[in-house]
Amino acid sequence: MSTIYNKGVDREKSGKHLLKTDRRNFESAKKLIDGEIALAFGIKADEAERFISDRLAKRI
Repeated sequence: MSTIYNKGVDREKSGKHLLKTDRRNFESAKKLIDGEIALAFGIKADEAERFISDRLAKRI
C-alpha cells in the first residue's frame, strides 16, 4: 500500500495522475485495512481512518 501511495505522490509531483489500476488497488487495500481495524476495535469500517488518525495524533 505504501508503494502505491509513494508512486502516486511522485506522479503528482510531476503533474501526472495515479494510474487507474493503482488507484483501484490502493482503494481495495484501504477498504480491507479499514475493515480489519474496525473489527479489531469494534467500530464501523467508515470510522476506521478517523480512528487511526486520532490515535496517532494522541501519540505525537
